[in-house]
Amino acid sequence: MNNAGTEVAKEAFDTIHVDNNFNSISKALLWGRVVNDGVRKYLIIQLNVNIAVVALSFISAVDSSNSESVLSAV
Repeated sequence: MNNAGTEVAKEAFDTIHVDNNFNSISKALLWGRVVNDGVRKYLIIQLNVNIAVVALSFISAVDSSNSESVLSAV
């Protein structure tokens, strides 16, 4: 991991670690995992909200006398 690496080794790897500090790699991995978890939680919340809205629209349309949804635009 020092500056004596050959060009073949540099071409073989996707990333080249220039300095001898591995803290940057571990911090990047942890940050990526945190972002991944945040996106997953956001998508789960969005899916639950969308399912609730569809269920509410369907139930209100079936239950109402004029077959209109509660969430109609007008």
